[in-house]
Amino acid sequence: MSPSSPLVVGTLTPMADLDPRRVQDFTGHQVIAQLFETPIRRRRDGSFELVAFAGRLRMRTAHGGTSVSWQARVRSDLRFSDGTPVTAEDVARAVSQLEGELRAEARGDTVVLFSNDADVVPEALLSQRQCAMVRDVGGALYGTGPYQVESASDSEVVLVANPHALRTPKIPKVIVRQYAADRSGVPTALREALRSGEVDLTTSLPRGDVTDLAGVRKQYLPGVSTAMFWMNLERPHFADVRARRAIALAIDRYALTGLCYENPAAFVARGVLPRGLWAGSGAPLRMDLDGARELLREAGVTLPPKLRVVTVWGPRPYLPRPTAVAEALGRQLAALGTELEWLVPADSDEHVRLLEGGDFDCVLGGWIADTPDPADFLQSILGSDRILGPDCPARALSSNYSKWRDSRFDAAVVTARRTGDAGAIEAALDRVSEDVPLVPLMYSAGVVVSAWRVQGTEECGIDPDIASLSLRE
Repeated sequence: MSPSSPLVVGTLTPMADLDPRRVQDFTGHQVIAQLFETPIRRRRDGSFELVAFAGRLRMRTAHGGTSVSWQARVRSDLRFSDGTPVTAEDVARAVSQLEGELRAEARGDTVVLFSNDADVVPEALLSQRQCAMVRDVGGALYGTGPYQVESASDSEVVLVANPHALRTPKIPKVIVRQYAADRSGVPTALREALRSGEVDLTTSLPRGDVTDLAGVRKQYLPGVSTAMFWMNLERPHFADVRARRAIALAIDRYALTGLCYENPAAFVARGVLPRGLWAGSGAPLRMDLDGARELLREAGVTLPPKLRVVTVWGPRPYLPRPTAVAEALGRQLAALGTELEWLVPADSDEHVRLLEGGDFDCVLGGWIADTPDPADFLQSILGSDRILGPDCPARALSSNYSKWRDSRFDAAVVTARRTGDAGAIEAALDRVSEDVPLVPLMYSAGVVVSAWRVQGTEECGIDPDIASLSLRE
């Protein structure tokens, strides 16, 4: 292929919805990141870069320091992909997606942010993806990102350079195309497309499926996601921590991980935080079926004949073989006298509807880090304010499927975010280990596979910024 040909990105899941204000799956996030920007961008090193503002946020306190505000002028050269200038009203509307964590007002060309919490970090909130700046004209969505949509279907999205973007991409055209795994969960089609040169780039393949690929560049990086098994604490059979600990003891995580990786010992989860976010190493619970049964007896709990389990509908970085893992997990928990009834949604919208409905006992899934901050990851998966429902403040970043509420955990996460204190992260992790609202199963393996003509992937990490990539002459 010549450098003038499009960059083809291969994925395993469909594109579905490209509205950043809605809950998205892994592939949707990859595409949306090219189209829409947040008012502030968080860099890989954790620092912040202004996108919408002409200068830094200026802070003011009021009412004896019990409330605080910030203000900044919106830059005059920022435009949506249809050429419309971005106004302070547009930025304030994006901030409203945070649903209460910050309030925003537009005053002329200036945005004013308000909070009753003087310790809040507005930059961290304004860089969260549900805060994307969107111009919605009768359902047609325009963003300020380096690309815009030329055409889209569930299986393929064609992106072209946004002529109004402040960042000009080095590759003018990108095709993101789905190559679904076969019935056994093996990504044969995507592997063959890489082998033949039809696909230039993917971050979707499991580690074991790239080892024998020739003629491509392979980068192995610490993963930024973890597979987990949540237990719904609103179910009476999970109200006692001993019952939850029994479930954890009955799961052979090494065996489950071995279904996805040739070297399972390297990927069995020792905690909920993925290795790409946290270097701490806890000691995972070892399988102890006799101990699990004894705990159930002590608690006086008999598990129901069937547990309703919501799961993902296709491969994920944290769960490369979801069907095989689900079947094996069902066999393992059958030893406790229960059967797993699987609820497999068709897409992200149905997934959210099932979870918001609340008629489930467990969830087999995982979480992919949105930022390099471990506090953000922890809040998303277990924060008391991240339980899906009508009052959820950040729907797209909410995966507390256990419906666990723990004030000590929440306080530790807040402290960690404000101070960067590693001790606060450890305190939050200790609460998860003590109360067992979920069972961490396995870490993802970060793998970036690219054709040799693709330049710049080495600097991008596991989530390449496509606008910064180039194609070799």
